[in-house]
Amino acid sequence: MEYPHVPIIMVSAHGDPESCIEGLGHGADDYVGKPFPPRELVARIHAVLRRRIGFGEPLPLSTVCGLRHDAMMRKLTAEDGPVIGLSHQENRIVAALIESAGAVVSRDVLLDYLHAHGAETCDRSVDAVISKLRSKPLERRHIIRTVRGEGYRLATGTLGDQ
Repeated sequence: MEYPHVPIIMVSAHGDPESCIEGLGHGADDYVGKPFPPRELVARIHAVLRRRIGFGEPLPLSTVCGLRHDAMMRKLTAEDGPVIGLSHQENRIVAALIESAGAVVSRDVLLDYLHAHGAETCDRSVDAVISKLRSKPLERRHIIRTVRGEGYRLATGTLGDQ
């Protein structure tokens, strides 16, 4: 198995016990037979994540410039203040910038990242999302930096990056 830490939930039109046993026997963490209520799938996802990460432990959070990013809940939390809700696209951009660890990420890469996750995109989508992020309270910290002609990056919080 190439990614053993990634949970697998099989969703199948075959809801009979034999298919379920076979799916679980091939390494799935859970098995859901169609049809099913969407809330059941969400509950199963949360259950699998609790088992994988540890019962009752919070999901891992990314921290940058005094802000905690909770990608699952789509929010940023400032250590000294507000909780900042993020739209789906804002959440994707923040996650992509955090993953790059202070390196410059081009508009084209961010656009591909948005498009790959099913968001409606156009040539200026990244700029629009960055603009929305900059209008939120997090930008008091000036954490989203524009690198002219190259793209965007998150400030690292070091003295030379002020």
